[in-house]
Amino acid sequence: MRLRLIKFVPTMITRKTSAGSYVNGKWVEGASETLERNIKVQPLRPLELQAFPESDRNKGLVQVFCQEADLRATQQGVGGWQADEFTWGGYVYEIYQVEWHDPSACIPHGRYIAARKEVTPN
Repeated sequence: MRLRLIKFVPTMITRKTSAGSYVNGKWVEGASETLERNIKVQPLRPLELQAFPESDRNKGLVQVFCQEADLRATQQGVGGWQADEFTWGGYVYEIYQVEWHDPSACIPHGRYIAARKEVTPN
């Protein structure tokens, strides 16, 4: 049995630093910053998808492994933040769920679930 290397690819992550607002009746996006993180993206296996509610299974879920282990999912409430986003395979994904982080692993990394954002025509 051959061991395969896990290849992490440098990817630009967009992190929103402030919320958007209406200015003169038009929506203006909030400020954001771009971070470079080393990630590996894989589709979820069918058995892993079964753990999610049926309404979430059609969101194009993928699992993301990140060496820096600091990606953020949406945090609701006062002082909350929006999810980090990245582009993979021509689609924009946002971090949907933080599954776990194991700092004692051979390759330190975090594991996340990301959902493909829906594209709606304007």
